[in-house]
Amino acid sequence: MHNTALGPPYRLLLDTNFINFSIQNKLDIFKNSMDCLLGKCIPYLTDCVVSELEKFGMKYRLALKITKDPRF
Repeated sequence: MHNTALGPPYRLLLDTNFINFSIQNKLDIFKNSMDCLLGKCIPYLTDCVVSELEKFGMKYRLALKITKDPRF
């Protein structure tokens, strides 16, 4: 049996590893998540993910720059 209540727009809760994986593999988070789920996706970032990236410093500056995108 499957849940019929799930459907677009999908809400994605992103974590630090997801962002780093997308950078390493040169994937656009917005485009590729829609291609994968075949529907509109709304990615969400929590404050703790952003603060974790800030804590890592210069090593993760690109990931931190991506989180500043207003679409999150």
